[in-house]
Amino acid sequence: MKGSNNFAYGVEYERHGVIRTAKAKKEVILSAGTIESPKILMQSGIGPAQHLRSIGIHPRLDRPVGQNLQDHIIAFVGPFTVKEHLTFVLDRDSKIANLVDYFQRGTGPLTSTGIEASGLILSNYAKSIHDPNETMIWPDIQLILVGSPLPKDGPKILSNLFNLKEEVSEEYYRPVAGNDSFHIMAVVSRPKSRGQIRLTSKDYKKKPLIDPNYLNDPYDADIIMEGVQMALRLVEDTKAFKQIGATLSPTPFPKCKGMEYRSEAYWRCYLEEYTLSVYHPVGTCAMGKVNDSNAVVDTRLKVIGTPNLRVIDASIQPQIISSNIQSACIAIGEIGSDFIKETWDKKYRPKYTRSTH
Repeated sequence: MKGSNNFAYGVEYERHGVIRTAKAKKEVILSAGTIESPKILMQSGIGPAQHLRSIGIHPRLDRPVGQNLQDHIIAFVGPFTVKEHLTFVLDRDSKIANLVDYFQRGTGPLTSTGIEASGLILSNYAKSIHDPNETMIWPDIQLILVGSPLPKDGPKILSNLFNLKEEVSEEYYRPVAGNDSFHIMAVVSRPKSRGQIRLTSKDYKKKPLIDPNYLNDPYDADIIMEGVQMALRLVEDTKAFKQIGATLSPTPFPKCKGMEYRSEAYWRCYLEEYTLSVYHPVGTCAMGKVNDSNAVVDTRLKVIGTPNLRVIDASIQPQIISSNIQSACIAIGEIGSDFIKETWDKKYRPKYTRSTH
């Protein structure tokens, strides 16, 4: 950027060890995602001034870049075993006949995506704060049925996938590995905890510090606990699951064995030890009005304080949506592209102009 108005004139990048500059005549579009977009802005001098100075970067714009990090977190409730062969067990069902069924007829166990069902549900808290005069009420728990059982080497796979110690994963999952089973994800759909992205160095090659701050707000722990209980009731108290003999594994999580199995204390211990992300980070370049101290971009996705720099990706969401964020990301891209065309193409018919009525 240059000048007193912080005009973005291009992008500096490295290719094959050579630093190059791509210059822009009109504007620069940043779409690097919730982690990298704030990193690039801060490396360019746009961000919390005190933080930038602390690592030797001269701040050009003091904006809350990297703040407001939000994500959907889950309790991986289970494993639940079933008495019938209803799931795709890799060691048992990887057969030529199943491949033929899938490729020739589009049938058979390989048609399963592994995610069998999903539902958005109101917690007791959401119901308690709902104004009866309002029609809108936001679900704050999502349950996702994961119908993929663990193969025989599943404990090692989950150890690598979820960063569990191998001995912990082995003890917890070995009794069900290779058998028909499933999990239910209990998701906090509207978390109140907020994390942040920070630079660790002014060297652009260094990775940023990601502090998700999961479960910092007690609300999130309470909601996910309610989601766990909903998942248990769904499996143990409904006719459909009873008919297939669905049962929670009797093996407690190793680090919580000192507590009464299935008690509230046990499940809170479980959440502290085994809470996961579903990789929906948003919010680190939040959108808002130009006079909003919490905003990084305005309502046309321009970085506040610059005439021609936009951010168009998941990071601009000021509040995470209740469900999976892909549709919201697509909408951000579509509307952002319309904003660009409205700005530079006089023949393009504006769609998002302010009403004069």
